[in-house]
Amino acid sequence: MLPGRDRKKRIITREACGTLPAGCVTLHRVYNKRRRKKRLKEDRIRPMHSQARFIAVRRRLLAAALFAVCLVLLFPGISLAHAILLRSDPARDAVLPVAPDQVRMWFSEELNSALSTAVVVNGANARVDMGDAHVSLSDPTEMDISLKPNLPPAAYVVVWRTDSTDDGHVLSGSFLFTVARPDGTVPTLSPGTNPGAIALGGSSLSGQYTGQLDGPTLFNLVMITLVELGAVFWVGASLWQLFVLGPSAEDHAEVGEANRQVQRCFERRFALPTLLVLLLANFGVLVGQAITITGGNWGSAFAPALLGSLGTSGRFGAFWLMRVIVILLAMRLALYPWQVYRSRRSLPRLANTILPWANLILGLALFIAITMSSHASAVSANVLIYALLADWLHLLAAALWIGGMLYIATSYVPVQRKLSIPEQARSLVTVLPYYSPWAIAGVVIMAVTGRSRRPMAGHSSSRSYWLVGCS
Repeated sequence: MLPGRDRKKRIITREACGTLPAGCVTLHRVYNKRRRKKRLKEDRIRPMHSQARFIAVRRRLLAAALFAVCLVLLFPGISLAHAILLRSDPARDAVLPVAPDQVRMWFSEELNSALSTAVVVNGANARVDMGDAHVSLSDPTEMDISLKPNLPPAAYVVVWRTDSTDDGHVLSGSFLFTVARPDGTVPTLSPGTNPGAIALGGSSLSGQYTGQLDGPTLFNLVMITLVELGAVFWVGASLWQLFVLGPSAEDHAEVGEANRQVQRCFERRFALPTLLVLLLANFGVLVGQAITITGGNWGSAFAPALLGSLGTSGRFGAFWLMRVIVILLAMRLALYPWQVYRSRRSLPRLANTILPWANLILGLALFIAITMSSHASAVSANVLIYALLADWLHLLAAALWIGGMLYIATSYVPVQRKLSIPEQARSLVTVLPYYSPWAIAGVVIMAVTGRSRRPMAGHSSSRSYWLVGCS
């Protein structure tokens, strides 16, 4: 063995070069030259691999985001539970030999007596009822109205409007009955007449029944969508901080600082604005109901008495108030870190631990309030628990998947852009595997609960909402 040769590494040491023949020294220089070339080649290849991996991860994220948006836009969740008319006495299109003394109607849900009403008009658009439309004390799904005595043979139109105590949704409709002449002939309405069209104050809500997006219908749709999308984003951010950023930082200390920057980015830029939009949209939902009640009259819809009645009556009113309280509490919690960061200080460790869990608890409570004032709360008693659980799980799954994707786009990616390409790739490859199982679980739960929600209500409506905007 040559002097100075390391048995383990099989290379010639520098100290031995002076005592070796010329050929050995040349061999040592050639080896060092090859090793330097190999190291330079690895240094050039490593960033290329990191960049390629980063590009692949970014493409997967983009594909997942596009897939999420496509499902949100292309697969509507059907709105299935309004207080619709099930039957009436007289029945729809009935021909009677003698005029009745009252009209009785039965609906699919319990009615809010303060906001549910009905009128009866003749072909000349004159009222023939006694103005005493009321919800029956013995049956909250029944509404009755008395008629004037000795009505002559004619065609009569019953126009009704219901406000559900379960989900707070307002629905209007009408039906016709006829009192025949003594000779048996049946009176008809004059061509071109539309009696009852403005009997309840007029209405420009054609989109509610035709499926077209007129102004009030579009306003309702936007408000409902903003409420649920805002809640999904906010809860998704809490889930990301607790179950993705936290565990990844504990297992990989090198991404801890970047993860903290992501959390600060959301708390500084998005927490308070998201909750503020959520609060305004929640009030918008109430205004939307008032617009429907007033027949599209925007000025009358802001009447304090009407808004107060909507927000305090029935199950919908109670859980609408619960939404407001939860959002205000969350805004107070979000204000604390914003004030700390503005004073250029760091959050205490205890606050860093408690705040995400407190936000998550409030978010889950908000999901309960949304579920309890949605269509799921209006199904029959034998499937009520399953409908509410499916609706709540659907929102939670949307927070895991769609809320998580929104968090990545708004808070995670902007922070990563400030890092070098190798650091970006290392962070993405390290952190995203912690999110993938949650995202997959969200997709599966949304698929299962989305299918199970449809048949529970038992009847259909002409309106449909987006998957996340279904309320």
